[in-house]
Amino acid sequence: MILMLGSEGQVVTGKAALKQQFGMYLEKVYRGFQSLEKIGFYEDSICLEATINTTEGVVRVWDALYMKDDKIYRHFSGVMQ
Repeated sequence: MILMLGSEGQVVTGKAALKQQFGMYLEKVYRGFQSLEKIGFYEDSICLEATINTTEGVVRVWDALYMKDDKIYRHFSGVMQ
């Protein structure tokens, strides 16, 4: 299920919806990794800032991955202004 929340972002739940969302992202937006600025590893999470190439140009992004049983439980991401 993909729940659109307007300018606040979206919520994607379920394996099929996640595969669809990331497939679209890789096909239509992402054009390559440029650099990793910051990364933090914690007991139950990984946080990072990176620079990537997109169809709109070079952008700085952030990601927060929350882990449970060695799998990604929740993932938050965004573009830095």
